[in-house]
Amino acid sequence: MSLDEAQEFVQMILWQQWPILPPNVHRADLQQAGLVGWWQAEQSFQENHGASFRTWASYRILGAAGDAWRNHRWGSRHNPVSMLYGYDEAIEQSQPTRSLNEALDVQRLCQQLPKREAEVIQYKYFHDESLGAIGARMGLTESRISQLHNMALKHLRDCVY
Repeated sequence: MSLDEAQEFVQMILWQQWPILPPNVHRADLQQAGLVGWWQAEQSFQENHGASFRTWASYRILGAAGDAWRNHRWGSRHNPVSMLYGYDEAIEQSQPTRSLNEALDVQRLCQQLPKREAEVIQYKYFHDESLGAIGARMGLTESRISQLHNMALKHLRDCVY
């Protein structure tokens, strides 16, 4: 497969998986990570394992793009404002008043959450604690804290949008 064919294949795989992205995620960044995944697939592919190269590569492409998305922290996990409003910290720093007002909005919105969900958001984003530490504090497993965190973010997004 030529490089042009690989780029077309990577683009097709990524766009099927993520047809719509938040405005702060750049398709070119995902495509670059996807090409790294394609290259890794090309290096590790063995025909005698029963999968076609395209199938093998699609998993490596999606994995590489997903890792890049998480590791690059588009919409940083450490900032509740960006989690809800969908923009990165560079934009926030250029608009400090808006950021402060939105952070206050998040704290106000947390008052509408069930008690445990509000506590998870407060400890995670305003006290910078890990999910494991929050679980130990609240007497719950890290898995349960992760569930509460996800439910809280969903509730907060529903309030915002």
